[in-house]
Amino acid sequence: MIQILFTIAKVAALIIIVVGGIVMLIQGHTDNLATGFQDSNTKPGEIIMGFYSAMFAYDGW
Repeated sequence: MIQILFTIAKVAALIIIVVGGIVMLIQGHTDNLATGFQDSNTKPGEIIMGFYSAMFAYDGW
């Protein structure tokens, strides 16, 4: 019974977060989306190093 309550609480929290984000988008709060990739580097070597670093971080060491 407690597992069901915790699952409902987790799903409700996720729904609140998603609905809140959608409401903010509808209201026009999109300032951060315009500059999300400003000053980003698109060199292949840099992208590969980013993927490698992420894989190393999640490798469990």
